[in-house]
Parts: sequence; C-alpha cells; structure tokens
Amino acid sequence: MKVLFTERAADEIEAIVEYLAARSPIGARNVQLAMQSTFSRLSEFPYLGRSQAHQGLRKIGVSRYPYNVYYVVDEAADEIAIVAVRHMSRAPEFYDA
Repeated sequence: MKVLFTERAADEIEAIVEYLAARSPIGARNVQLAMQSTFSRLSEFPYLGRSQAHQGLRKIGVSRYPYNVYYVVDEAADEIAIVAVRHMSRAPEFYDA
C-alpha cells in the first residue's frame, strides 16, 4: 500500500525532527529513521496498529521511541493516510476502541 501524509502529520513530523535536531542531530536522525521504518512496515502490514474509538483510525508506536502514529487504511485506494504523529506524553487526542 502507498503511504500518504496529511498536512498535519507532515507538519508534526517536521516539528519533532527540528526540535530533536536542536538538541541532538544524531538523535533526531535516529527517530526519523525509526519513523520511516514504521511507515514502511505499515505499507506492508496496514493492520498492525490498534483500532481507535474514531471509526477507521488506527494507532501504532514508533519502535524504541515514545511516538504514536495515527493512520487510516483505505483498501479501495490501496493507500494508508498518516493522520497524526504525537509524543506519548501529550494529552491523547484519540482513544483506543
């Protein structure tokens, strides 16, 4: 499946990487690589994540890092839309089903 990013998700990823890069460029790169790995896994196994209360929304964690990726699977279009990427310490916007 093709992985697409909403404007919100792209902005959140950029903000995360910029924030981390100011403190640790290597750490920022490691988180970015882990996120890319997560997106790649989703393209192969779109239902790895856990269902959320919001219909069609799913969540998966980024390996080794405290970030959750929220996404929607569109089987008809053969696409996954990344809706949001949030640090686990932030107040939850979406809830498990």
